[in-house]
Amino acid sequence: MNAAANSRDPATERAVADSPRRVGFIIPSSNRRFEPEAAAFLPADVVPHIARARMTGASKAAPEVVLERILDAARCLADARCELVFLHCTAHSTELGPKGELELLDAIREATGSKAAAPGLAIRAALTALQAKTVAVVTPYDTETTEAEVRYLEACEIAVAHVHAFDLAGSDAFCSTPATFWRDALAADREHFLKADAVLLSCANIRCLESLDTIEAAAGRPVVTSNQAALWFAAKAAATSYALSQLGCLSQVPLPLA
Repeated sequence: MNAAANSRDPATERAVADSPRRVGFIIPSSNRRFEPEAAAFLPADVVPHIARARMTGASKAAPEVVLERILDAARCLADARCELVFLHCTAHSTELGPKGELELLDAIREATGSKAAAPGLAIRAALTALQAKTVAVVTPYDTETTEAEVRYLEACEIAVAHVHAFDLAGSDAFCSTPATFWRDALAADREHFLKADAVLLSCANIRCLESLDTIEAAAGRPVVTSNQAALWFAAKAAATSYALSQLGCLSQVPLPLA
């Protein structure tokens, strides 16, 4: 790729690409953080397509109803020729457990013919790539949702050294809380991270990605976030030809073969 092409911003690169790599993300209908971050932080040769499904909070329904909503959204992304369909809701993914998450991904693959991924899978890949066997978990969730996430990690043989659930007041609070809140929160918890190899700052609807470097500096440990892991995993799975320069500790890390 020539220097002139590399000088363009990612949005322009995607707009003029003849044969872009297309990645589809299914997000909860209330999520307002991920869509602009995908557009801003994915490399120029990967086009994000977003579908929404009602799956969390007041929209949560019986499992079979939520499953059909997810599969319908996945089929829509397959119509757009997305080579990877990524179900991007950390709480939903980890609540299912590793076995349930894989069963859901199998259902998406069967419904679409596309590759499928989810946050639990991407987070596990990120921690493996960072050689992190022990994590500290920080979430905006309530205790019940956070405990489900801890159970997911422990089922994957990832030790949890510290947990802090902030119990913010739902989706609106998740996405409107400034990134400085998470920087200060991780700085305050820093002494608890000494026994952890990395910090997992979970939730696809929190604002932190644009300040990831300062958040990592405050934590004193590599920080993996839901959106960072999802974008890193999707870009690597799509075999991007661009460097991932804005994804903190994952910027230069390859996707594990497993």
